Order: sequence, then structure tokens, then C-alpha cells
Amino acid sequence: MPLTAAYQLIKERYYELKRKEVGILPDNVKAILKLLLEERMLTEKEYATVIRFLQDRLRKQNAFEKRTNNVVDADNISEIIDTPGKITPNSGCLNICIPVLF
Repeated sequence: MPLTAAYQLIKERYYELKRKEVGILPDNVKAILKLLLEERMLTEKEYATVIRFLQDRLRKQNAFEKRTNNVVDADNISEIIDTPGKITPNSGCLNICIPVLF
């Protein structure tokens, strides 16, 4: 498998895993945030729902990042690949993501 294809696969798996573990935005929270964007008033219950969701998501995100802190930053993979000589067999870049994601 070409190196660029391997890193693309790792990047996709990383984001897939992050989405799975951290979660996606529920419809009820989307609706409340849409009301905020329209500068409408919210009830105390709606504010509590958003705050509870954000606190829970932050907790999940921090746990995910702590668990995957040795993964190459998926946003900078193309920079690593496009820099000649940056990846060598001994650089650790070739296998750093494999134990965490697979």
C-alpha cells in the first residue's frame, strides 16, 4: 500500500473512531443551537440541556485525546507526507498510529 494511501486510511479511521467515541450532535441540541443562532430566547431547561451536553462531550473528548495522545495529528499528516525525508523507517511515523487505532 502506498504511504499516502496508508496515511489517508489512518486519518479516516482516526476520525471515525473519534466520532464513535466522542459522539455526534443530537437533534435536540441542534435545534436549540439553531434557536441561539436566530437570537431567540431559550428556556432554563434548554440552556441546561446544552450545558449538560457540552460538559459530557468535553469529558468524552478529553478522555479520547488522553487515550490517543501518541497518534500523529491527523490534520498534519499531509504535511508529513509532503515533506521529503521527513518519514524514514526509524522516524516512528510509519507505525505510531497502528497500535492505537487497529
